[in-house]
Amino acid sequence: MNARSFSSIMLLALAVMVSGRLTAQIKVEARSFVPSSAPAGSGAPQALIDLEKDLGTLYGQIVPERSLLIYDCGKGSAWCGDNEYSFAAIFTKAAAVAGIPADSAASDWYEAASNEGTFEASVAPWSGTAVPKDNRFQMLAIVNRMDLATWSPTDSQWTGAEVRFVYGLRPQKETLQPGDQFTVILEFILAPRDWAGFQRLAQKWMDLSKTTSQEFLTGLQAALTESGIEQATEVRMRTNRSIAATKWEMSQYEFLPQKGFALATLTDQIGRKYITAPPGSAYYEKYINLWKPFTPSSTVESLRVGSAMFDLPNKIYTQQSLSMPDGACNQFSGPEFARTRNILALQQCTLCHTQETGTNFAHIQNRLPNGSSQLTKFLVGNKAHPTIRPL
Repeated sequence: MNARSFSSIMLLALAVMVSGRLTAQIKVEARSFVPSSAPAGSGAPQALIDLEKDLGTLYGQIVPERSLLIYDCGKGSAWCGDNEYSFAAIFTKAAAVAGIPADSAASDWYEAASNEGTFEASVAPWSGTAVPKDNRFQMLAIVNRMDLATWSPTDSQWTGAEVRFVYGLRPQKETLQPGDQFTVILEFILAPRDWAGFQRLAQKWMDLSKTTSQEFLTGLQAALTESGIEQATEVRMRTNRSIAATKWEMSQYEFLPQKGFALATLTDQIGRKYITAPPGSAYYEKYINLWKPFTPSSTVESLRVGSAMFDLPNKIYTQQSLSMPDGACNQFSGPEFARTRNILALQQCTLCHTQETGTNFAHIQNRLPNGSSQLTKFLVGNKAHPTIRPL
């Protein structure tokens, strides 16, 4: 993932969104750009040359720390301490999407945490007037995930774009303690929009690259207004906390219109009962079905995992990797299966983000009150802003 980092893909995606152009030979699949292959010894494919010509200048103008993953929460930050982005304010917006009072949702969260018996101390004292008035959680980052959107040719709309707000438990001492490694992410899934609306939104985010520090807060407000988080179709809330040196726990909740707030399955994690099931079992057959659509020449970059296979909340995990499924006579030795394995691993919360990348899942670390978060190389790669060609 370092060679094709989260920020790099988002940068190139944003350039394409703003321009509204794609070279004919370039395909976009599952957040990845797939140029046509060049014959051996022929140099760069024409598609890559055309892409550089079309988007190279535009791409070079984008500043990822201002328009993609904004995390400069250090002393004097123009936006990070703004009450409009406090945890209470954004949590209240999430509850409004579900049509319920924020205090009710927060009380439900506290009750769920207490029943789980694992991290109620981090959520407490939310019992009653639950939306915190003591700023228990501090802002860490705002993330523009327009790259998650997919184009639907049937209704000519982009669906699935997100805006994410990342918070950490506010430290009680002058140094980060083990218990401070607790983050909460509120993920707003934006309403569908047509190409023109999608470009307007991308332009608002890209405009942030050119603003001065004094103008940034106003520009950020404009981008979030254009995003329309109040009209989100759904809001996910993910929590992640460290419970030992390499031992972590995740939980997920959902705010759904007409359905309220509830604990939910982990939408980016296949249940381990499927991954470790022995050949011949019902769980094994369902898991193996994920491996069947591929051929050696396939260009598919993502696999649809049915919701019934998602893992339960409150998953505890350590450093791990996704192994090939068991099978007779090396039946999973072909290159298409290795590729399937890599795609499935990249879609998992833990099975790629830990052992293979050498990072914990807390890609945006908690911070001291006057400092900024540290980002893992899973997000930024080895080079923060590479040119188009290395991508």
